[in-house]
Amino acid sequence: MFELKFGTPKPIGFREYWERGGNYVDVDLEARFVVKVEVSDYDGNRYDSDDAVISEIKVNGSEMIAKCLNEDWPENTPIVKSNFKGLEGLLDQELERHGIKAHSELVIRGLTSESEEEYKKMIDQQIFNNPTSWGWDHICPNAVNHAAIEGKYQLRLSNPFLKPKDGQFFYAPGEEVVVGYYAVASDTSYSFEVSAPDVKYEYGSKIKIKFVMPEHDVTITVGSQSYGPSIDLFEKQIKEFGLQPVTEQKNISATSGYASPIQTLNSDTEWVCPNCQTKNLGKFCCECGSPRLS
Repeated sequence: MFELKFGTPKPIGFREYWERGGNYVDVDLEARFVVKVEVSDYDGNRYDSDDAVISEIKVNGSEMIAKCLNEDWPENTPIVKSNFKGLEGLLDQELERHGIKAHSELVIRGLTSESEEEYKKMIDQQIFNNPTSWGWDHICPNAVNHAAIEGKYQLRLSNPFLKPKDGQFFYAPGEEVVVGYYAVASDTSYSFEVSAPDVKYEYGSKIKIKFVMPEHDVTITVGSQSYGPSIDLFEKQIKEFGLQPVTEQKNISATSGYASPIQTLNSDTEWVCPNCQTKNLGKFCCECGSPRLS
């Protein structure tokens, strides 16, 4: 029939309580919401026009959301940790109790700044008591999104060794984003899925991932595979030939690891690895890391 949007002028208070796998949270929080409602039908005995339905939703929408969070939400089920998953269905049920059949969609959902800090303290305390638990950014990767109201987008990291510069997770479109990967190991290469265009990489003791924030959230995931010598060894081999280390690759695809720049060289001293049949220069095979025999 019609659709409308409404927001919560004041923050909605609720209790986040859950206990699972040694992790424990019990804290009072506040959040703001913007909701899109698609109305398909309503009780003609209660409402004499579309405008009357719109008024009912806009006037009582905040109260309905509060009831969903504080009375209807399943016991011992995370709210913030689940990114408010399930709230839309509960709100649809509440609207039906008001004589309105509709489908709801959370356009914006997020903690207030004060609640974000309170919840973060709770998670930090949880980590102190249980060092094996995940940190704030991985227990609640979607919770801290109040900044979306201010026109910023979220950086979502799937791996605890991915760390954003200055601990910042929200960026306006056009801002430069720098994320470091701090678990670079020998004999391993890494691939990254980055949902952003024009990603650049810098390799060293850590891998830096650089891009400009687009007009949407960006997710970064990590993959790895056995590769041979470490990045430091590649750099050492390159220097033996009097070349500058290659520390950046531009216009790299979304799924990328690193490749040995030595493979592109060609000279009279070229040799073939007996293990993997790769042509090489230097003392070690650029593919499997085997030493040159002669």
